[in-house]
Amino acid sequence: MAEEREDAPSRWLVGLTRVGLFLVGLPRAAKIVLASGWMVLIWALSSSSFDRPPGGPSVLWSALANLAHAPLFGLLALFVLAAVLPRCEGVLPVVSRSHVLVALVAAGGYGALDEWHQSWTPGRDSTGLDVLIDLTGAACVLWVVAGVARHDARPDRARDVRKRLAVGMIACVLAAGVASVAS
Repeated sequence: MAEEREDAPSRWLVGLTRVGLFLVGLPRAAKIVLASGWMVLIWALSSSSFDRPPGGPSVLWSALANLAHAPLFGLLALFVLAAVLPRCEGVLPVVSRSHVLVALVAAGGYGALDEWHQSWTPGRDSTGLDVLIDLTGAACVLWVVAGVARHDARPDRARDVRKRLAVGMIACVLAAGVASVAS
């Protein structure tokens, strides 16, 4: 039974690695379409006026709405990263700082453009703190990806990736909380 529990993190890491292998194995055009399609989805969501809860927005409602930014822009950063990485089959490429920087700047830049777009959408709020949440989500996803893509054979790699994921989730929740309280 203890042996089965020890294998679960490894299986989880293998699953993440398979997702990475799938993404980097796609042709560059497909990766660009994936990233662009995700941008269109974000734009469509930003164009929608969501119904506010009865009695006006609460801090909890605001925190949940703000927290939604993190996975949206985290996935955007992941898709952009996949698009800038070389196509590989069967092995994860080395994720360099310049690759990460390109993905982070693209996600942050699109976050700023999205906030500008939201400022013109009736019923939507636009703040610079939302861009901070976008960047936090993007940075955390990229940090986790860098942990998954490491090419060393350390036995504690799965634990390192889990820690990165936990710290990233906490950072995203804190960023959403700060933005909710400040607005």
